[in-house]
Amino acid sequence: MEVLVAAKHLVQLEGFEIVDDCRPIAYIHFLLDAHEIVTANAIATESLYTGPEALKMVGPAALAEIVALFPELGDAAAGGRPASARPFTTGKEARQLLQRHDKHQRGLLC
Repeated sequence: MEVLVAAKHLVQLEGFEIVDDCRPIAYIHFLLDAHEIVTANAIATESLYTGPEALKMVGPAALAEIVALFPELGDAAAGGRPASARPFTTGKEARQLLQRHDKHQRGLLC
């Protein structure tokens, strides 16, 4: 089974760290008809998940544009939860899962 883990939980594994002294990063979000996992430059990434927490992070103008393009997302903006491409883990679940992967030296991606 596949699940989605917040990147902040990965720092407990060797090779992952929070870097404060790096160049600025530009985030580019793309929106599809449904939340999807896609491969770009040989790396798995996800399209914008339009759940209520994610939509709180976009500015008012961007939210208005998103709802204009995808009117059905008005429910998500009001607190509804659309389907996700994979189940999301809680913080506790993520920590337990990552501990098991680390203990058994398993890769995170197939």
